[in-house]
Amino acid sequence: MKNSPYKQQGMTFPGMVLTLGLGVFFLTLAFKIGPIYTEHATIKTAMESVKAQPDLTNNTRDMIISLLQKRLEVNNVRILVPENISVTKHGGYVKVEITYDQTVHLFGNLDVVAHFNDAFEVGAE
Repeated sequence: MKNSPYKQQGMTFPGMVLTLGLGVFFLTLAFKIGPIYTEHATIKTAMESVKAQPDLTNNTRDMIISLLQKRLEVNNVRILVPENISVTKHGGYVKVEITYDQTVHLFGNLDVVAHFNDAFEVGAE
């Protein structure tokens, strides 16, 4: 009965500790980094909403930034400042670009930095 398949069963204590440690690490990543991407999805939705505005090309740069900021404010997005929003306008052509970085502290001296750069264009150049 020395080589019986019924002799070895289950996980060893060090294996269980390692598995739990990895699980906690990945859950921490998900809970800390997940909101960054949820907020980014909200920003992209606001950009699509502004892009769908009728006669967007007739608006001034400040009006376009204001339209975008109102939508972000309604969705409680506070990460963006006007310096993160770039509006290029030439006649009937408008390009809106948002560039920002977001840093999240994980633990100890470990941080995660996410860089986002999104843009849309309306009209012909």
